[in-house]
Amino acid sequence: MCAGGKIINYKGCMPGILEEVLIAVEKRKPVYLLGGFGGITERICRYILTGKLPEELTQKWQINNCDEYSKLIKKYTDHSIFIDYSRIESVSMESLNNGLSEEENKRLFTTPFLEEIIYLISRGLRNLYPKAT
Repeated sequence: MCAGGKIINYKGCMPGILEEVLIAVEKRKPVYLLGGFGGITERICRYILTGKLPEELTQKWQINNCDEYSKLIKKYTDHSIFIDYSRIESVSMESLNNGLSEEENKRLFTTPFLEEIIYLISRGLRNLYPKAT
């Protein structure tokens, strides 16, 4: 479950929530994106909905807008570590693997209401794990 998240001045090779979403998608874990609270999560939701990559989800934007990011890239490169922002292309409605329909995910991407968020996440989990209820 992801909400908010720093867009700039984070610690690491990319915004933390973005990195966590990429890892979860690669491992086929359920991902619930609460985009109604803004931040990097909202940008990920926007990408899924439109197919257009928000500039904040690119390494170029991060280099131009984050203090010290160029130095971090150099450190990683010096240690033969490649920061791969193209992995975001693997994120789609289907890759969220969360038991929700497209319409339900769209609602989760925008709602600021906790009751609705709880309902949607519970519904997704019940769909994924029906024997657990």
